[in-house]
Amino acid sequence: MDKNMKLIGGAFAVIAFLGVGLWIIQNANSTKEEIFEHDFDAVRQAEIKKWQSYGASDVYKTLAEGQAVLDSPTVTISELKEAARKVNAAANYVGYIYDEYSNYSRSSLYAKAQVGSALSAYVSIGNKLQDVRNNAYIQIGDMLKDDRRITEAFFYYRDAYRLATFASREESSRYVAEQKMKEILGLHDIESYIPY
Repeated sequence: MDKNMKLIGGAFAVIAFLGVGLWIIQNANSTKEEIFEHDFDAVRQAEIKKWQSYGASDVYKTLAEGQAVLDSPTVTISELKEAARKVNAAANYVGYIYDEYSNYSRSSLYAKAQVGSALSAYVSIGNKLQDVRNNAYIQIGDMLKDDRRITEAFFYYRDAYRLATFASREESSRYVAEQKMKEILGLHDIESYIPY
């Protein structure tokens, strides 16, 4: 009798466990779907709100306009800030496309081979946009330094430095920004890293 009771009790426990488990799974799945839908909408709305004032526009036109501002002999700080803002937004828009290609390319060597040229093209245009932004920050830093606003200048140089990547050339915005910060701080004796 004890053996039968144990079997029956065990069977009820298993059935109860499976029933509760099934209920949890069903509710968890519907909750996940609701959360996913809710989060998807919320994330999209947050992105729209964040980028609405920048507007999605022709990246090549934005790049050319940004470069024209950099090349202007009579450029103002506010014009440089606006150019930096626009090219930064364009770089972020490009980055949204790049991210998906990058994620897919990591899935296999085959995928990497298939999307490699598109991935490289997105990296290239993104880097050009970021370089204009970084050079705008360097020019702002130069103008502030000329105006003896050294602390402000330093932090514009710092933005150019931290937002740029290491490049294998001395004229890269990262290298230039580092030299300008080192000059302010009197750190002439520290050699800068340049990848080969």
